[in-house]
Amino acid sequence: MNISINKKILIKLLKIVSGGVIKNYSSKDEIFSHILLKIINNKIFCISSNDEIEIITYDKILSNINIELILSFKTIYNICKTSSDDSEIIIIKKIKHMEIKSENSLFTIPYPSYNIFPIFSKYKKIKNKISFISNNIKMLFSKTLFSISENDSRCFLNGLLLEIKKDKMYAISSDGHRLSMDSINIKENEINNKFIIPKNTIYKFINTFPNDTNITIYFSDKYIKFLTNNITFTSKLINDNYPDMYKLLNNDSNKFINLNTYIFKSALLKTQTLCNINNKKIKIILNNNNMTIIASNNIEQIITNLKINYEYEMFEIVLNLSYIIDILNVIQSNIIKIIFPDENKIIIKETNSFNGTYLIMPYKL
Repeated sequence: MNISINKKILIKLLKIVSGGVIKNYSSKDEIFSHILLKIINNKIFCISSNDEIEIITYDKILSNINIELILSFKTIYNICKTSSDDSEIIIIKKIKHMEIKSENSLFTIPYPSYNIFPIFSKYKKIKNKISFISNNIKMLFSKTLFSISENDSRCFLNGLLLEIKKDKMYAISSDGHRLSMDSINIKENEINNKFIIPKNTIYKFINTFPNDTNITIYFSDKYIKFLTNNITFTSKLINDNYPDMYKLLNNDSNKFINLNTYIFKSALLKTQTLCNINNKKIKIILNNNNMTIIASNNIEQIITNLKINYEYEMFEIVLNLSYIIDILNVIQSNIIKIIFPDENKIIIKETNSFNGTYLIMPYKL
């Protein structure tokens, strides 16, 4: 039985599902390094799946046969990558092995020992849904992703909280030292819900979906599904409760300054050149309409001064420089508002029509 697939079509499908393929795997997870290729009714489906996410995509082809094949992602991708764009990838199904022809090359590949591919999306019930443009949800994720924790014993910190409230969707993340929140407007709906999406899912989502695409989100207690006209991206959710973080961020202390984002970031990047490589701590002192930023590396010291509008009593705080830089890297507004509620934290807010709010603290939540 022969299957002929245009190289351009096949490699496009493989790139889309690559996020569901595990590259570094143990023997028990070897199946997750494979993809399922399924041809039915003149459509070719490409599916990747692991313990956390599943990605399905398809394209139209001319074929008079229906077939399913489990293939090593690395093998078929490398064959496509080394083939010319106008070539045909021909897969020949034999009794004990398969052959793949590409131009002047013939690859003989044994069948994997797995007879069943681990598709999990068909087993769940997902009822609620809401729609977005991909750019908006990708921006929301990108502006809060960086403060998700890594392998924290508190499971909720290993994911991003997505909360739907009437006409807004909020994204909140924290690693115990900092907290990020942003929101986007949505069409007013009757759904009020929240769920925690794993960090890896967020990364894969951003890399899977193109811009300017309509995405419908379906969700239940255990799963979330992102659907376009040719991509279905499903992920398990983290089964935990996220604490109420809004009260930490909604603090309008009268101690605040407005700063040009670019000027502040430039000053911090200069400071970074002498910042201690191990702890990245800097001291910020506010006094007499002046901001002083101090960093050292036990041998050298750098002091940077910025003119600001600050007429309150002297205030100083020690913060992690990397945390501030991470925030400034995702902020979109030209002017930021920095609030100083007390000596234990600062709050950075975007201005104008941007909604990002970020908190940095020297203690864990």
